[in-house]
Amino acid sequence: MAPLILCISMPEQTERRAYMAAQFAKLGLEYRFLDAVRVEGLPDCYDRRKRLRYYGFDLIGGEIGAYISHRKAWQELLDSDEPCICVLEDDAALHDDFMDGMEALCDCAEDWDFVRIFSVFEREGAVLKNLSSGHKLLDFFDQPRSMVGYLINRTAAAKLLECTATMIHPIDDAIDREWEHGLRLYGIRPYIVSEHQFPSSIGDRTRPKLTRARKISRELYRIGTNLKKNLEILKKRWRYREHQKDRGNM
Repeated sequence: MAPLILCISMPEQTERRAYMAAQFAKLGLEYRFLDAVRVEGLPDCYDRRKRLRYYGFDLIGGEIGAYISHRKAWQELLDSDEPCICVLEDDAALHDDFMDGMEALCDCAEDWDFVRIFSVFEREGAVLKNLSSGHKLLDFFDQPRSMVGYLINRTAAAKLLECTATMIHPIDDAIDREWEHGLRLYGIRPYIVSEHQFPSSIGDRTRPKLTRARKISRELYRIGTNLKKNLEILKKRWRYREHQKDRGNM
């Protein structure tokens, strides 16, 4: 059974919407556009004090809009009767095996909370399951980033809404902090979508020059975050190594 598909898109982005609509029509998919959020200024949920202490510079308008838009999609899931949804951004290029992968993931929905169906970086991971579609379900040791396409269940939607109630990080960074939320963040290989090269709609990401104090604060934060992340990676590697030992002793 295929999940509900929500495509996050600005209403005025007619070229992107036409591109996505053509792909959905070709594959015979039911979908709904979810109007992306455009913001002016800083929202009330934005913790600017922590943001500047951790990073040294503010999130830009496009990053804030993306953050709120993905949270809007998660709330839509919780407001529905659906067990999970597929969330796509409007630059997702759907592969011919898109539906095969979707249905295979839904067939093993009890095994995951959040599954990336595309990622920016190649990351090493443990194969959890060979899917009926011929794809593999992977647990990445280090999260590979990207919000272009993913499946999310109700447990993950509720937990991520809770964890992102205060805005500090970009939305993909917030999701990747798995040592905080404890969700099963997995991926599918091969990918079933890729990223179409439209001009970026996020905006100018040029970073301001930081003061010495801001640089020191940022580096201290990075050290702490990297320690937590690397501990999570070591725990995963140890867990899967022990699992392999147990299988070898059977």
